[in-house]
Amino acid sequence: MTQPRSNPGAFTIIEAALSTIVIGVMLVAALNTVGASRVAQYRNADRVRGSELAASLMAEITAQAYEDRALALGSFGLPLAKVTGNRSKFDDVDDYHNWTESPPQSKSGTVLAGFNGWTRNVTVKWVNPADPTVVSAVNTGAKLITVAASRNGVPIVRLSSVRTSAR
Repeated sequence: MTQPRSNPGAFTIIEAALSTIVIGVMLVAALNTVGASRVAQYRNADRVRGSELAASLMAEITAQAYEDRALALGSFGLPLAKVTGNRSKFDDVDDYHNWTESPPQSKSGTVLAGFNGWTRNVTVKWVNPADPTVVSAVNTGAKLITVAASRNGVPIVRLSSVRTSAR
């Protein structure tokens, strides 16, 4: 005759081991989920900060005149008299062409706090007003402005806007 278990409600070693394995697997899955969530939050925060950086510079550029009236008609780019190491003398859209700054700065050249590792760069091109994807070698009355923001060399955001000579 078999003897009854002395404590039928107690766990056996096998049951305890299986419970530990199940809990361990659940813990690993939970930690992976939390980790993925944190990475997504980090990337989203970078997109928001990059968008703010690009949008602020784009707003500054699009507020400028289409062209410098003091220069010859059809001239393009930054005249040597405006080269200061900052944007304080930029007064028309194409002065910003090929502008790069790292870390980002205000127009006067003051470094923006909290943006170490960030870079902003600008390109300006003459484009066909009817189709801004078509670049032109001559003044067409429309300029495509592109501002890009990157962090530690990784592109985060790119904004484009068309500025025309007719305001």
